[in-house]
Amino acid sequence: MSEKFTGLFPTPNASDGGSEHTHRQIGMVTARMRVGQTRKRDQNERAIVDALRRVGAFVMRASIEGGPDLLVLWRGTVHLVECKATTGTPTHAQQQTAKEGWPIATVRSPQDALAILGVRAL
Repeated sequence: MSEKFTGLFPTPNASDGGSEHTHRQIGMVTARMRVGQTRKRDQNERAIVDALRRVGAFVMRASIEGGPDLLVLWRGTVHLVECKATTGTPTHAQQQTAKEGWPIATVRSPQDALAILGVRAL
């Protein structure tokens, strides 16, 4: 199965009948997910995203196995943010990502997220 990259997203090679997977590349990271697959979002994620955007942060949701839930750009720095419910624990893939040295911050509330940016809660 071969795929050629055009920009950030690959295009399946028509000669092999396409692919049941899609790849997403962010920087030097390529992740694989099944087509149509979506990740379950924690209930507190919307409030966290809203709080970050209220203070002027640029927030992108990510759906990469083992990766963070959010990419947050704040004053020239990108923060990798994992949203967890109060009792949530990291998945095996997330634990592996942390062992590889990725600086992913885990937050459980909007106040936690703002603290990462050095902003007092609103």
